[in-house]
Amino acid sequence: MKEWMQTLRGVVLFDGAAYARLRERGDLFFLGFLLVFLLGLISGLPDLGIAIVRGLSTDAVVEAADVTAEIEQGLAQVEPLLQSLPSDVRDQILLQARQGFELAAQIGGQVAQLPTIFPRRLALLLEAVGRWASRPLAGARFPLATASLGTWLGYGIWVMLMARLLGGRASLATFFGMTSLFAVPHLLQILARVPYVGSVFSFIAFLWGVGIYVKATAVSHELGTGRAVLAALLPLLIVAFLVAVIAMGIAGTVVLILLTR
Repeated sequence: MKEWMQTLRGVVLFDGAAYARLRERGDLFFLGFLLVFLLGLISGLPDLGIAIVRGLSTDAVVEAADVTAEIEQGLAQVEPLLQSLPSDVRDQILLQARQGFELAAQIGGQVAQLPTIFPRRLALLLEAVGRWASRPLAGARFPLATASLGTWLGYGIWVMLMARLLGGRASLATFFGMTSLFAVPHLLQILARVPYVGSVFSFIAFLWGVGIYVKATAVSHELGTGRAVLAALLPLLIVAFLVAVIAMGIAGTVVLILLTR
């Protein structure tokens, strides 16, 4: 255990010798799986604590004002994507989306009031524990943004493919075992809910994790840093390109439909 902890310390400090020692371990994939899973649970402890406190102190009926604020926040993020559309069309789309979200929130509120087998607060506590236990299995909203098995394995398959195309020669077990160490800096996400500076800790954890991921990709595949960075970024760039093409296609189709009316 002491040797493992020393190796982890060297990895987070980008010590090349530590990465080289790690590459020789035969149980690397199992240790990586366990590491990502445990760190995902640990980083989610603050959210679990908050959910438990809320479950004990309230019936957890979502207030209409909170729902409205979330709806408006979501629409504000979508609105810049619609700037290429005529203003009247954009306003109509946003209006329909807002009405749809509000209807869904009303239905959700009514469903929340239905009788349950367990007392409502106990059900909420069990739900909170379930969300926390499944947290490491979920995918992140952005690759490598959280300690997540879904992201580590799902995104890693594409990075592995790109690395091989660029001349890499690591086995799956070695590559995944080494890149699992991207999750270590995400321990900082325990502080993510600290007012004012929480987002800074999350951003530092993300950048630090990406750095470790690139280093692990380079060492496991015996690639230079430039090709390792390219292998790690290409899947994301390809997805972004495809999303942009699809979005432009949808926008163009909507405009053509409106012009031909």
